[in-house]
Amino acid sequence: MEPMVDVFLIQEGRDPNPSGKAYLVVPAAEAVAMLGLSEKLEYHPFEMPPRFGSPSPIDGMRSARYVVAKVNKLAAETLRLREGFYVLKKTVAEICELKSGERF
Repeated sequence: MEPMVDVFLIQEGRDPNPSGKAYLVVPAAEAVAMLGLSEKLEYHPFEMPPRFGSPSPIDGMRSARYVVAKVNKLAAETLRLREGFYVLKKTVAEICELKSGERF
């Protein structure tokens, strides 16, 4: 099984990923070139996932503003990174373009 990297679109507040599902799944071999994944990015271990903003009455109604990659153990070994979460520098629009192949 090929190692994969899950990409999530994250919003601010209590529930950063309401669907609980990855927006995009990228082969680990392509993650560096496609996503800019590297050890220089903001890192969070699985036990402490990244959170953005403060809880608010409008939680769940906010748009995604951040892009986070989840690197599992197999992908981490392939990429020579620590397993966990990486906050990508890509914008939500750039990730949507990657998935759809269209420019927004």
